[in-house]
Amino acid sequence: MDVYRLLALHSQTNLKVYTGDAADEEAAKVITKKAHEKKMREMLEKLNALYKGKGEPLWRAARFFVVDMHKKTSRLRRPILRSSKSARAGIQYVHNWVFNSYIKRE
Repeated sequence: MDVYRLLALHSQTNLKVYTGDAADEEAAKVITKKAHEKKMREMLEKLNALYKGKGEPLWRAARFFVVDMHKKTSRLRRPILRSSKSARAGIQYVHNWVFNSYIKRE
């Protein structure tokens, strides 16, 4: 418990963090579930706003995929591949996959 006390004192005196009373979530600088969900919703809307087409049927099925690169080996891979006759449906599927696999996990 002494270590926690030392960290708290250091934060308050030297870093000037948490000097006042934290009577609510905003003062305590914590992220609420409502704020987090709002941020996630905004990120998904931003992703979906990239495509502005009408979603008309395509002449033949097109492939929609994501390419990512491994940080250490710089190796490219294609973790998701989807064929669809609708550009809107294909892009929507890819956007949802990116959101659930990368953005939401972080």
